[in-house]
Amino acid sequence: MRKDTYQPKEYTITEIQNLLSKHEKNIDTFDTQIINERLTLLVNALKNDYFNDSVKNVYDSLYKKRRLVSSCIWLSEEEYQKWFKDAYQLNLDFIEKGHTIAYSNQFDLIDMRRTTIDKTMQDALAFIEKGIEKKDPDCLCLMAYFLTFGYFDRPIDKEKAQAYLQEVKDMDFKDVDFFEFIIQLRGEQDQEKGEELIQEYRKQPREENPANFVIAEFYLRTQQPEKALPYLEEGKKENEFYCYHIWGIEVINGNIPVENPEQEGLEALRTAFEHGTMYSGYLYGTRLLYGEKPEKKEEGLTYIKQAALFNEPTAQYELGTFYLFNEDEKDVAQGLRYLEQAVQNGNSRAEVEMGILLLDPESPVGENREEAFRLFQKAYKSGNPHAAFRLGYGYQNGIWEEDINLDKALEYYDIAAEGMDLYGLENAGKFHLYGWTGEPQIDKAIDYYTKAMEHYNSAFAMVELAMCHENGTGVECDLLRAEELYLKALEQDYIYAALRLGYLYRNPEFENHNDEKAFTYIQRAAEHEFAEALNALALCYHRGTGTEQDLDQAFTYYQKAAEAGYVPAYVDLAFFYESGEGSVSEDENKAFEYMEKAADEGYHYAQFCLGGYYANGIGTEPDEEKALACFQQAYENGSPWGAYRLGEYYLYDLGGENEEEKAFPYYLYAYENGLTTEDLGICYEFGIGTETDVKKAFEIYKEYADQGLSTSMYRVALCYYKGEGTTTDKVEAYDYFQKAADLGDVISMSYAGKMLVDGEGIEQNPEQGIALLKNAAENNESMALYELGNCYLTGLGVEEDSDTAMVYYQRAAEQGHEKAGKIIGRTGSRRRKF
Repeated sequence: MRKDTYQPKEYTITEIQNLLSKHEKNIDTFDTQIINERLTLLVNALKNDYFNDSVKNVYDSLYKKRRLVSSCIWLSEEEYQKWFKDAYQLNLDFIEKGHTIAYSNQFDLIDMRRTTIDKTMQDALAFIEKGIEKKDPDCLCLMAYFLTFGYFDRPIDKEKAQAYLQEVKDMDFKDVDFFEFIIQLRGEQDQEKGEELIQEYRKQPREENPANFVIAEFYLRTQQPEKALPYLEEGKKENEFYCYHIWGIEVINGNIPVENPEQEGLEALRTAFEHGTMYSGYLYGTRLLYGEKPEKKEEGLTYIKQAALFNEPTAQYELGTFYLFNEDEKDVAQGLRYLEQAVQNGNSRAEVEMGILLLDPESPVGENREEAFRLFQKAYKSGNPHAAFRLGYGYQNGIWEEDINLDKALEYYDIAAEGMDLYGLENAGKFHLYGWTGEPQIDKAIDYYTKAMEHYNSAFAMVELAMCHENGTGVECDLLRAEELYLKALEQDYIYAALRLGYLYRNPEFENHNDEKAFTYIQRAAEHEFAEALNALALCYHRGTGTEQDLDQAFTYYQKAAEAGYVPAYVDLAFFYESGEGSVSEDENKAFEYMEKAADEGYHYAQFCLGGYYANGIGTEPDEEKALACFQQAYENGSPWGAYRLGEYYLYDLGGENEEEKAFPYYLYAYENGLTTEDLGICYEFGIGTETDVKKAFEIYKEYADQGLSTSMYRVALCYYKGEGTTTDKVEAYDYFQKAADLGDVISMSYAGKMLVDGEGIEQNPEQGIALLKNAAENNESMALYELGNCYLTGLGVEEDSDTAMVYYQRAAEQGHEKAGKIIGRTGSRRRKF
């Protein structure tokens, strides 16, 4: 590190004249001691009212290529205070002499000041404003630049910027084309147009302002690094020290091939820093501080501190977080001081970090939500995507407003995601995938998750994408790809991935299905006291999946899952007590207690089950009103079972209110949410709560019949038998009646028996038909009783016996069979409604 000094001296007029002559001969030096001597010389000249062209030339040399700034970097604080005071007063003296470029020089001096100097950027900008009043061309050009890009909180005003540039052109100021070129090229994204600007600017050889740095920046920005290289080389030769800064970054990042990239890159950054590029000092310091050479860490910290001393906000932010969160170097007071400096200097990362601290009542700055919101807003407006995430998080969790605002949360999450903030990508992906604010946008979610995975190796995104592949959500169903992503996420110890692997391996449709592996991964997740994993492990023990069945272990892990806050575990505990499994004694009161806990937590399946407890008097007195309220609550929370029970209540008039039409919307909801029920078909068949639609009824019956539901098989058979909702087909009718009969459906036994007796849709077989009818008759099925009466009356399949026939007719009439009732002269019917 350099050791510079500043020692003011007193000179006579003769000494001043001799020294001026000496310095004019070596005007382009970068020797810091000579530059500081030059400052002292000029101070003496103005103090002695000695002012001529030589004085002006030497003064102007101080600010060319930031010579004066580079001379103060390693001064002690005491010397720096003298140095700044003299430099500041010197500019004022030159302003008084009418040398208007001193206005912009004073701006530069204040802009590059140390934190120990009691001047602000408003003070600096005030000199630019005064210079504009005096029509100084440098000040006009600088303000045009600020207004073009919105620097120093100036609102963008390109029209006014162009007006300032035109005003300077009218003065015939030789450097106006340099400023105009920088403004145009820095705002240009098109390669071809940028090339045209460069060629036009470089037509004439330039001793000053060749603009190599801005040309190199353009080529790097437009992904043409090979074209940037010669301009960086030329810029270094021309002592454009910002070219050293760019060179150092590109060399370290491997974009410029050199023999020793680390050494050469660091050397370039150090050179750039020592000639006034403070951000280079931050980069140089952090490279050493976090590098692999412990002996260099202290030097690295020194450079970062020096950059921070000169108000480099990124360096201040780095030191703030270093001292606040580095356990080995923790110094809260110092960390806060640096962080506050970075906030004052407009560093958006520091604003976000301070905002986070202000949301924590336990933090050293205390809680202040209003100030946190202000800082996040400020950082967001300056383009910080993580600030957008923080604003969204606040709206999602009710931090900024009394109520949660998910729409506002997603608005900010999307902005954060578009800015490639990791948490923005993850949270916006989740919102879009699950449709938390409207219709799911699966493609957008997949895109965000993919970016989070590819750019940040996000384990969360890997697991979410794996679940999409597992379920075929927005992507092709690919269980092997899901397995691959889960395993990759687990490499980062993302424990939820272990649980998902457990679920995947116990899936019998997975080609790598392995119950033992499933158990192992679920057990691994449970070892981290992950509540859902504890419950999954309990299920493994309960069912004997991948391990020996152990009901007591199952009960223990259900308890652990419940204690960890996993609500579904309460339901499993309730079932344990309801039936008395393992060493757990049956206890309906305990069952009711656990089920009520789960219901109170809003778990809709528990609310449905609790309704069943009230309906059947399990652990409580039977209470139909409370049962109905539970079913209603379950339905409102999304339970198809709750909807089904409400439909059942109205369709079968369990409350005696004769409001069967109310059943339809509940059954429709259950059907649309995957619950197998034929009752929706009944509504369509009989026009209950909707228009009669026998074809739709048949389709619903058929759907559930093909899933093995015996009552739906009966109804499908009946549709085929009568030709309702489909064409008459006695063969299909018999097939479905027989399938349902095999599953114990007694009315289907009756129809199948009758068809066998009569030879409808099947080869006639009276003996087999009689056997089916008698099976059904043992259950007092009215049709079977009536058909047996017919058989005995006519002697079809049995010996003719009118007395036995009348016995069967009598029994059929008692069960509500209308035709049997007419035969025996009995009126009234108890036949079921549907």
